[in-house]
Amino acid sequence: MSQSLLELGVILAVLFAGGLIASRLRQSVIPAYILGGILLHNFVTNVELIHLLSTIGLMLLLFFIGLEFSTSYLRHHVRPITRAGAIDLAVNFPLGLFIGRAMGWDWLASAYLGAIVYISSSAVVTKAMIDNRQVANPEADTIVGILVFEDLAIVLILALLTGFQSGSVEAASLSWTLLKIALFITPFLLLPPSVIPRLNRLLHVESTELFLLMALAVVLLASALSTRLGFSEAVGAFLVGLLFSETAHRQRIIDRLAPFRDLFAAIFFLSFGLMIPWEGWSGTSLPIAGLVLLGVAGKMATGYLVCQSSRLSGRACASTGIALIPRGEFSIILAVAAAGGLPDGPIKETILPISAGFVLATGGIGVIGMREFPAYWIRRKKKG
Repeated sequence: MSQSLLELGVILAVLFAGGLIASRLRQSVIPAYILGGILLHNFVTNVELIHLLSTIGLMLLLFFIGLEFSTSYLRHHVRPITRAGAIDLAVNFPLGLFIGRAMGWDWLASAYLGAIVYISSSAVVTKAMIDNRQVANPEADTIVGILVFEDLAIVLILALLTGFQSGSVEAASLSWTLLKIALFITPFLLLPPSVIPRLNRLLHVESTELFLLMALAVVLLASALSTRLGFSEAVGAFLVGLLFSETAHRQRIIDRLAPFRDLFAAIFFLSFGLMIPWEGWSGTSLPIAGLVLLGVAGKMATGYLVCQSSRLSGRACASTGIALIPRGEFSIILAVAAAGGLPDGPIKETILPISAGFVLATGGIGVIGMREFPAYWIRRKKKG
C-alpha cells in the first residue's frame, strides 16, 4: 500500500510540474502529461490502479465532449457542419490509411492510423482559440463546426473499429456491427421530448454529494454497457453526455464534475506515456516524420478547401488550417484502443510510440502556429 501511495504521489507531482512548465511556455498540457508518463515508465509498478484511474479519465473526457453538444444544435447547423466536416474527413482520413498500408500494416490497423491522423484535438484547439482571442474571428464558426463533425464522426468510427476487433471483417460481421451501433446510438439521438422533463426531475437532487454520486454512476454504467456490446467505454460516456446536455442541469454537471475530469484526464494522458517503453521508439522516426508532414499538409488543405467554398479570405483559410493541426485526446484514445485489441506483433508494439510522437509534434506545431500566425500575417501585409 505504501508503494502505491508513493507512486501515486510521484505521478501527481510530475503532472503538476509538467503542466506548470507547459503553461509557462503557453503550450498544451497534454504533451507534457504524455512525456511525464514516458519518464515514469520504469518507476510505476501498480499498473492496474493507474489503468483504472485512466479509464475513468477517458470516460469523463468523452462525457464532457457530449455535454458540449445537443441534438437541437446539430439539427439547426447540420448543413454547414456536414459540408465542412465531410471535406475534412475525405482529405485527412486517407493519409494515415496510406501510411499504414505503406508500412505493411493490415487494413484494421491502417484504419486506426487513419482515424488517429484525421481527428484534431477539440480540447487543445478551443483552449488555444480562447487564449489567443480568436473566438470572434470570421473563421471561428467554421473551425468549431469541423470539430463538432469530427467528434461525432470519430465516435462512430471508434465504435466500428472496436466492433471489428471482436470478429472477422466479413459482410455478416460488418452488418452486425453496424446494426449494434444503430441500436445503441439511435435511442440517444431520437429521444422523444417527454423524456427530458423526467430527466430533469431525476437530476433534481439538492445534495451535491448525492448529485455527484448519481451522475458518476450513470456515466460508469453506460460505459460498462458499451463495453458489453463490444464498443469502447468512450462511446457510452459520450452518449450520456449528449443526453444530459439537453437537461436544465447541464451547467451544474459541468461545474461539479469538471475538477474530477481534469484530474482523471491528466492521469489518462500520463498512462498513455506509461505504456510506451523507452526502447519502443526505435525505428519510429521516419513514420512519425511522414505522418507529421502529411498531417499538417492535410489540415492546411482542409482549411483552404472549406474556407474557399465559404468565400472566406486567404487569412481565414490559413488560420483554419493551422487551428486544426493539433491532435490530442481522441488520437490517444484510438491508439490505446488499437493497442488493446490488435494481436501481438510489431504493429501493436509501434502504434503507441508512433501515435505519441505524432501527437507531441502536431500539438506543438499547431499551438505555436495559432499564437504566431496573426503577427506573421500583419507583417506580411505591411511588406506587401
